[in-house]
Amino acid sequence: MLDVEPPAQALGVWKVLVVDDDKEIVAFLDEAIQEVGYRVRTAVNGRALPIARDEQPSVILLDIHM
Repeated sequence: MLDVEPPAQALGVWKVLVVDDDKEIVAFLDEAIQEVGYRVRTAVNGRALPIARDEQPSVILLDIHM
């Protein structure tokens, strides 16, 4: 899908948390980000707070218009 390669040190190390109220967007981003080698966790709405606390992701992709 994406023609992008993450830095070698990022593979399996960087964790991305995707948060959105649209389940289809969450599913699309989950698949696209995993495809290039990052570990992904997803959450819908406010359920992201415990995940962010426990997992301490490197990056959080957040829909600010939820």
